[in-house]
Amino acid sequence: MKTLKQSNLALLENADNSSLSSSATAAASTLSVYSIADFAINEVLLIGEFGQEGSEIIKTHDATAPTGTTVTLVSALVKSHPKDA
Repeated sequence: MKTLKQSNLALLENADNSSLSSSATAAASTLSVYSIADFAINEVLLIGEFGQEGSEIIKTHDATAPTGTTVTLVSALVKSHPKDA
């Protein structure tokens, strides 16, 4: 069996980013971030780094816009993520 490998770094070119201002636990449906300036509804988020164990890809809610420092997710987190992730 052959293993296929592809770099995902091109997906991050020109990507906006922020960090968690507090830890996010598994089953949470919101994130607290330092800045919501570049967040919007129905966007794909990567929490962590590509290839890093524990990283998670999830979408922001499709009807609830980010407000203050809170981003609402379309579904609950599967994993916990530390502050500053």
